[in-house]
Amino acid sequence: MTERKAMTPDRKARILIAHDGKCWRCKEPFKHGDKIEFDHMQAIARGGSDDDSNIGPCHALCHALKTHGTAALRLGADIFEIAKTKRLAKGPKETKAKLPGGKQSKWIKKLNGKTELRGE
Repeated sequence: MTERKAMTPDRKARILIAHDGKCWRCKEPFKHGDKIEFDHMQAIARGGSDDDSNIGPCHALCHALKTHGTAALRLGADIFEIAKTKRLAKGPKETKAKLPGGKQSKWIKKLNGKTELRGE
């Protein structure tokens, strides 16, 4: 996983100047008193870097919507996309349960519906 660099005041100022003092999500300028958060435009867990070019200043609400989505719309929200990426990277799940009658089971299900130990 990519090592994150410290968000120093100088780094924050560079990023804010690079984005002309505007939120990278909604493109609205920041007003006096707005809480400014710094967000990875492409999440590190999805292949993004921790370079200044991948970090943008955000309104707190814009950042929350990108990260968590809304109750109605979760598609594209970072936490769900990251979870999906991790699931796909693991590969298909193997079934741990050995069902009666299955080839790996010590049990066999007879045609009459009874379940018995194999080889009895």
